Amino acid sequence: MSESLDISVIIPVYNAGDALHFCLDSLVEQTIGTSRFEVILVDDCSTDVSGAICDEYAQRYSFIHVLHREANSGGPCEPRNDGLRLARGKYVLFADADDWFGIEALERLYNHAIEWDSEYVLGRVVKVENGEAVPWIALFRKNTGNLIRW
Repeated sequence: MSESLDISVIIPVYNAGDALHFCLDSLVEQTIGTSRFEVILVDDCSTDVSGAICDEYAQRYSFIHVLHREANSGGPCEPRNDGLRLARGKYVLFADADDWFGIEALERLYNHAIEWDSEYVLGRVVKVENGEAVPWIALFRKNTGNLIRW
């Protein structure tokens, strides 16, 4: 695992069995192509089926990797740091196990980062309730290229 990739997606996982399939399926379907990114799942000692789901996807897809922690951390920070130590991507995206990605999400984020020579990019966040996108707080009011203003 020494070659460099465009993106490393790091996901701490704890008892997320109900949502984890949706998250991982949305990553499998990315248009950027699975040879350009990796997914690092860090199972934080889940007590449900989450660890088995992580293993299932890692066996099925070579770009998905799993680390099973030996002790629960009590939060997402330590699992994210564990994932960072394994990451090979030029860019890192932190996600949660209940997140879902539009099919072009990684490709668009990467292309904007390259186009704007950015160290950071932030994707559009949409809240979904009962299968419907609903208005959510605006993180930024205006994007002015490399400078984001309130």
